[in-house]
Amino acid sequence: MAICLDQVSHISHWCDTKNIPTGLLSDLLPGPVTVLLPRFSDRLQDPLSTHLLNPSDKRVGIRIPDSGFIRKLISALNEQTRFSSIVGNNVEHSSGCDKHDSTSIGGGHPLVLTSANLSGQPSAIQIEEFSEIWSSIDLIINGGPIQSDMSSKSSDCSRAGSTIIDLCNCDKSVYSVVRNGSAFNSTVAILEGRYNLSLADNFSNINN
Repeated sequence: MAICLDQVSHISHWCDTKNIPTGLLSDLLPGPVTVLLPRFSDRLQDPLSTHLLNPSDKRVGIRIPDSGFIRKLISALNEQTRFSSIVGNNVEHSSGCDKHDSTSIGGGHPLVLTSANLSGQPSAIQIEEFSEIWSSIDLIINGGPIQSDMSSKSSDCSRAGSTIIDLCNCDKSVYSVVRNGSAFNSTVAILEGRYNLSLADNFSNINN
């Protein structure tokens, strides 16, 4: 599972970006791309619980979708977290307790993403396509059919999901493709044309 943020500037709070070329993440995001970045090697520095989010994976998947609604929703969660922290600080200061610490302050409040379909089924692009699991969902917000972020508006492009790019080896000037999805060609053009990154040899990771 990946986490969804509202701003590129928040990414460095949740994973290690020290080897990412300046400007690269801003050129890819917001958009239909999931970037895989290294977890912090120091567990005390890592704000994500390794026991809850992909415990066997040393990478963090990051999405910032080109969706005003989703980013506004995350921003609203950020404000709620900030307000709760201020209230907590006031209560603790008055009682002589240590300062309240919230790992999401400064890095926003991410949403954990999962697909809205049963395993093995095609990706849904409108809510009616996963009606069989409505009863298991607490809240459904109908924003209309999902359109592709690419110039093509075909449903096939929309169903492809985000292109997943592993940037954990940027220090070696290489990247890996985990999934060939929406905006694949434009993503490769940015990585190779603007930042001189090369596709790693592990072509077997590519899922067409």
